[in-house]
Amino acid sequence: NFLSSINEEITPRRQSMTVKKGEHRQLLKDSFMVELVEGARKLRHVFLFTDLLLCTKLKKQSGGKTQQYDCKWYIPLTDLSFQTVDESEAAPSIPLVLDEELDAMKIKISQIKNDIQREKRANKGSKAIERLKKKLSEQESLLLLMSPSMAFRVHNRNGKSYTFLISSDYERAEWRENIREQQKKCFKSFSLTSVELQMLTNSCVKLQTVHSIPLTINKEDDESPGLYGFLNVIVHSATGFKQSSNLYCTLEVDSFGYFVNKAKTRVYRDTTEPNWNEEFEIE
Repeated sequence: NFLSSINEEITPRRQSMTVKKGEHRQLLKDSFMVELVEGARKLRHVFLFTDLLLCTKLKKQSGGKTQQYDCKWYIPLTDLSFQTVDESEAAPSIPLVLDEELDAMKIKISQIKNDIQREKRANKGSKAIERLKKKLSEQESLLLLMSPSMAFRVHNRNGKSYTFLISSDYERAEWRENIREQQKKCFKSFSLTSVELQMLTNSCVKLQTVHSIPLTINKEDDESPGLYGFLNVIVHSATGFKQSSNLYCTLEVDSFGYFVNKAKTRVYRDTTEPNWNEEFEIE
């Protein structure tokens, strides 16, 4: 049974691996996230399976080796909970990065991109372009680590808590929803042996749907300079809600290949028809 489960080919099409008693553990969602570890920001690749949440670190690749992951921790979905409002008051505060620092990084990235385009037009040697691309990758990676500031906390029933920092309110809500939906189908807790954990972590390489860190350098060369300036947005109202809730609207802008929360309306309480009528100026 042990050998057959190792030998079983895990194909992205099926996106599942055999676990005990012939059940299939399937990958539902994965993405890169920033985890807050003792005040330091660390880039993680997080995988949501049908029965557990797995947090991994992508190992440094050397000499054409295939990707490999290290398991940092996992929580069976039956043992996972989200923080309550009271807990969020007592939770450790998030070390924020000043807007000025983030803006300086973005300006640097824009400048390097312009330099790359200039080198291409001048048809200078590829060495200079490679050097600039390396610089760009370093700056973008730094921005990816430093810009998220919204806490997404998960608790394990055994008392351990973990904090992710996310840039997008939408993405945070999507993760919560997916986990809650799947928790309705999970009934028993379990723990993995070190061999099972190793197999699961190895399977992430084949199962992952997000293959590269979300940097613009990983995308096709974009020749367009992008939009610069200010966007004025008026958020009027919303309709079509079936039941009363506390409703707000957030505005997220594509910033160097991933979305960043730029503005948020006030919360309209216990309503199905919020009328915000708020105006925002977004850079």
